[in-house]
Amino acid sequence: MLEKQSPKQSPNLQRQCELLDLSRSTAYYQKRFDPQRKAFELKLLGLIDELYTDQPSRGRYGMRDALAEEYNITVNHKRIRRLMRKPGIEAIYPKPRKNISIANKQHKKYPYLLSNIEIIRPDQVWCADITYIRLSTAGSLILWRSWTGILVVC
Repeated sequence: MLEKQSPKQSPNLQRQCELLDLSRSTAYYQKRFDPQRKAFELKLLGLIDELYTDQPSRGRYGMRDALAEEYNITVNHKRIRRLMRKPGIEAIYPKPRKNISIANKQHKKYPYLLSNIEIIRPDQVWCADITYIRLSTAGSLILWRSWTGILVVC
């Protein structure tokens, strides 16, 4: 750690830089704060949020094109990616599926009970499929009886 106002017993700043093998310009470096850049990025972040709300499937390239088209603002896609990561905005699109056809070894395997039964008459074997389908306001339980074509909504 460099000490700019060093007491009498510690070496001066030039000697400290030599000992640490640093250039003196590193010791005097101060990060620049640009209020115009900060204001522009806040404005850009608001526009990105607005465009994302309209169409969440836009990624960084789509967002760049939309900003250029609608607001006449030209911005690099890397800056848009960085600004989208700040609030956690991510394009919504179908992601690659994991391999779901492999059974989990921890789950119990139920035997197929109809393998040794010969089905010879109607109403000997029944089946039902219970499916949860999300509707616009609230979820509903739908029972679909495929052999009769009856749909029951609960």
